[in-house]
Amino acid sequence: MIYLLPISEQGFEIYLKEAIISYAEEKVKAGNWIRENSLDKAAAEYGRLLPEGKSTKNNYLYEIKKEEKTIGFVWLALKTPQRGFIYDIKIFPAHQRNGFGKETLILIEEQCSKLGIEKIGLQVFPHNKRAIALYNKHGYEVTNMKMEKEIQKNNQS
Repeated sequence: MIYLLPISEQGFEIYLKEAIISYAEEKVKAGNWIRENSLDKAAAEYGRLLPEGKSTKNNYLYEIKKEEKTIGFVWLALKTPQRGFIYDIKIFPAHQRNGFGKETLILIEEQCSKLGIEKIGLQVFPHNKRAIALYNKHGYEVTNMKMEKEIQKNNQS
């Protein structure tokens, strides 16, 4: 059994460092950014979204705990009085594939209920098939989709 605990200062430092790296990698993998400046862009995005760090208003950061051990992190934000957004669910690799993602989603919904949130959203990169399957299984639906295609250059003179 797992539970959510408000993130500690030390936990936030660990989370932020890992989250910036992970987000940069995901954006590069998705083809949105180039590797050379991806870490700077990711750090700027986190700075914009969490200007006051873990104390940023309407943002709720949690450590996912199993017994006393941190096995991951959650970042939940209140976007309007009734709408929330999951910015991040991070379960450490050693604890993945043990049902903790499913349990974490249930715990997030319980937190949403306590905060008066009636609808929750999230973004998932299309290459993260495992997460997509989990979210679909828990009733999340696609509400919008961005698509791109690279155009082959025509070398005709």
